[in-house]
Amino acid sequence: MWDCPTCGVKNEVSVAHCQGGCGYVKIPRQLTLRSCATGKVITMHLTTAIGRRLLAGADPKGSVYASESQFEILRDEELGAWALRGFSDARNATCLNGIQVGDGKQRLTVGDEISVSGHAKFVVSIEES
Repeated sequence: MWDCPTCGVKNEVSVAHCQGGCGYVKIPRQLTLRSCATGKVITMHLTTAIGRRLLAGADPKGSVYASESQFEILRDEELGAWALRGFSDARNATCLNGIQVGDGKQRLTVGDEISVSGHAKFVVSIEES
């Protein structure tokens, strides 16, 4: 169970949207992408656009396949979870667990792999709040 910080209603652990009707959405506070090539991490607390420059800090060799605007990691209140959205104008496709993603949102879970056309592979970790 978790207590809503807005209205105080007790909610089941599996529920992200407060059942009290106040509109609060409980999303884990942090998402981390760990490079499969180097072990270096990119950590996010907010919706973040990811591109070549940001990826280069964790995977310099793999980042050359990325566009400057490759994908976005979102704290998505509608889904009640972290999500991935690819940018259709990226020169190489963004993949989630080996499957190309488009402009639509894809829910992220612990252990998911995000890559740029099979390069610049990163594993998702999510820290519960």
